[in-house]
Amino acid sequence: MTDALFTIRDGTEADVGFLVGAWKSLKHAVVFDRAPQDHVRDELEKVLRSVLGDADVRMRVACATEDPDTILAVAVVKGRCLYFVYVAQPVRRLGLAKALCEDVAVESFAFSTYGFVRRMKPSARGWMYLPRISWGAS
Repeated sequence: MTDALFTIRDGTEADVGFLVGAWKSLKHAVVFDRAPQDHVRDELEKVLRSVLGDADVRMRVACATEDPDTILAVAVVKGRCLYFVYVAQPVRRLGLAKALCEDVAVESFAFSTYGFVRRMKPSARGWMYLPRISWGAS
């Protein structure tokens, strides 16, 4: 899918660094308020690496049309379950998260934050919350 601003493509190994950085931004989620930030960051990376190790998991990337190395947003999906979506602050509210999910036909989501619920409105889309991420798993 192509738009004047962005192109949607499958993620590559070269995109994992961006994804790890975006995933680690979750350390600011309310659920982690009282946890030591270094520990949360390290655990988040372990969980992400475990998820990416699943052969059925896909990474979807929205990149700048004129520069495919400039990542604007990323989503991690398994089947029709959305595990994670992140859109860079300067390009939020332009439909990138929605575009990342369109060709996947998302039916459920595995991780939730207040921002995700406020912006993506999963219940209005008919998405079911099915937590599938286990904290502290090695």
